[in-house]
Amino acid sequence: MKKRQFFLMVTVVIIAITITASCGRQEKTDVGYLAAEPYRGDFMAIGQDRIDIISESGVTELLHEQSISLNDVAVDGDTAVAVGEDGKIAVVKDSEVTVFNESKAMYSVCRFGGEWLIGSKRGTLLRTEDFNNFTEEHLPSKGKIISIASNNELCMAATDKGEIITSDGGEWTALDYKEVYEKGIDLRGIEAFDSTFWAYGAYDDGSAAIIMSQEGEVWSNRELTVGDTFGVVTASDMCISGICSDGEQKIALLSDGRLLILPDCVACNKLEQIADFEVSAIACDGKKVLAAGEEFKYAEESVSAIRQDGIKSEAAYRMQQNGAFIIDVRTAEEYDEKHIKGSVRMDEDKIAEQLTDLCTDKTRDIIFYCATGVRSEKALNIAKNMGYINVYNLGGIDNWQYSFEP
Repeated sequence: MKKRQFFLMVTVVIIAITITASCGRQEKTDVGYLAAEPYRGDFMAIGQDRIDIISESGVTELLHEQSISLNDVAVDGDTAVAVGEDGKIAVVKDSEVTVFNESKAMYSVCRFGGEWLIGSKRGTLLRTEDFNNFTEEHLPSKGKIISIASNNELCMAATDKGEIITSDGGEWTALDYKEVYEKGIDLRGIEAFDSTFWAYGAYDDGSAAIIMSQEGEVWSNRELTVGDTFGVVTASDMCISGICSDGEQKIALLSDGRLLILPDCVACNKLEQIADFEVSAIACDGKKVLAAGEEFKYAEESVSAIRQDGIKSEAAYRMQQNGAFIIDVRTAEEYDEKHIKGSVRMDEDKIAEQLTDLCTDKTRDIIFYCATGVRSEKALNIAKNMGYINVYNLGGIDNWQYSFEP
């Protein structure tokens, strides 16, 4: 009996370890979108055999060819470049697609120093300007270059060996994360946001990881814990599929369809559900966030709704039913034409005065909105500076899904 108990206990431990540590090694969905980028006012999403444009009017297919297998996409102006394991390169310009053939498997792509840089196996990097002529460069790594990103000064590549390799246009310098920080990391991607690079994946214990660096030599860990009235969610409960920026904060995509909002305040992390399916790709154009994944499904959400002080229509409606004030900070003309039922209007330049007259209880729920979310964000900040603690930004009036007046 004791032997059987011991066997069961070991089995459970092994299973638990396998489940916990599986996040970083997860492969992206076999059938569905794998990567996405903002493109000419819309979004471009790629997956295996297709390139689609996702806009307000729906999905427009640019390429659907079974003989092609795409992994990653990068955009520079009106040009988008998608690369695949089968050695195919699809170049999109002005909605026209041209497919080039290269013998090597390709996993990642970015634009740097006037060239397109494409990551391949065994530390091999391909450089090209026209996709007809390639220069092959060998980085100080034996790993697969699974992701590559750049800003105006640097380019960084992440490998499946836990290495981050950096160049300013000259030689490449490799950093083995485990060797330096005594903690292994299974990297899944790297992105550049202004002067800072953000890499993501999973640590050896299976917990989600985001690390940051400006020059590639020193990396710091980003706190991912989310705590609210419903409990605490830690990195061990997360699996990151991608990360983007809305211009003010970073947004990590979790594989289960949640967004992890990462503002400058590390204690202010926030979780939002954007999709009810497995997701692999995220993109943000400053106004909307796109999450895409299995079976070529996608979901979108306005940036204002998911910011730290943002609120979605459903939650705002419930709060209104429980006594929250909804305040319109547009002009009188805009308000008279159409406004949220039950809302009150305030002048943009008289928020402090009129808010004091309306509500002296600084714990009362207050929700601001305008046409696009800009004026309501300003009003929210004024209210917060006055000491109101439960204030939210619905964003633009079009985010509201319920009744309007008149």
